[in-house]
Amino acid sequence: MPQARLPEDVRDEIHLLVWSGYKNCEDIIDELLEMYEDDEDLDEEAVVAEVFAEFDRKCADEKSWQEPTDGERLGDLFEELANADLLAVECIGESTDEALQDMTEGFQDFSPEDRRDVAGYCFFTLESLRNALAGRGLTLNCGDLERNASKALAAARKVCDAAKQAGFEVLWDEKQPGTILLPAFKWQRPSALWGRSRLHQQITYITGQRDNQDHDYWVEFTHPQKPEGWIRISAKSIEAAYPFADAPQQKLQQLKVFIAPSTRIENFAANKSVTLSFPAEGYPIDDLVQFAITYLQRVWKITEPMSDLEWEDSDES
Repeated sequence: MPQARLPEDVRDEIHLLVWSGYKNCEDIIDELLEMYEDDEDLDEEAVVAEVFAEFDRKCADEKSWQEPTDGERLGDLFEELANADLLAVECIGESTDEALQDMTEGFQDFSPEDRRDVAGYCFFTLESLRNALAGRGLTLNCGDLERNASKALAAARKVCDAAKQAGFEVLWDEKQPGTILLPAFKWQRPSALWGRSRLHQQITYITGQRDNQDHDYWVEFTHPQKPEGWIRISAKSIEAAYPFADAPQQKLQQLKVFIAPSTRIENFAANKSVTLSFPAEGYPIDDLVQFAITYLQRVWKITEPMSDLEWEDSDES
């Protein structure tokens, strides 16, 4: 049965949570189901499917990003500001007022000595993140939680100088020192979820042994969330645990597992395993990575980070 179309506000929330890059798949799904728990008409399976699909779209887009991205440089900037005794917090609160309330409550728990050491604050809100995702730049809020005007101005100058040093275009008016705009900021924050570098490194090595006749090279991936859901990739084929009685060609299509057109399903044992063969010219590494990710997510319902993957290879056996 086809899944119901999600309301626009739910799809917008999924887009925000996925593209922000701060949360893994499991956390996003849990947050959404809790957020909309009173909506009896919400199709939970459609929510899960849309989260996976949005991660797919983001993953495909990440391939064209230039490193380091603005999002990665922003993380470095906030770390530098924290080392300079500012309370530097990324993505706090829906609005400026909410963020200031949260930061003030935390500040009140500091000892008097620790409060004196704080040189000011810098943060951006969820509203600012939305604007950045829409291409309207990123606004940083700066100041002093004890409303000391000279400290607030000094904090803003410190943030402004550090942002310029990090390579960001900065718009700041000393007459309104509380906000700093990074007008050209492009929100690109890689998702730690995918664990792509680990997959890519292992698969690149294995497929590079395609012409080696002396040894059968392979690597087998499992995830602690579903250790029974293994995938073994060799230089010429893929074998994977298959928990269905249905023929895999239609089933994997139905689950929207990514399979390159030139790949053939050689055989399968119902409720046990499936074997796929590569084309004679080989299999693009990125396509193999994408297959492994979507197979584990859609077939084995793995929602936790792919960075948690475990593996064994032929050199260890």
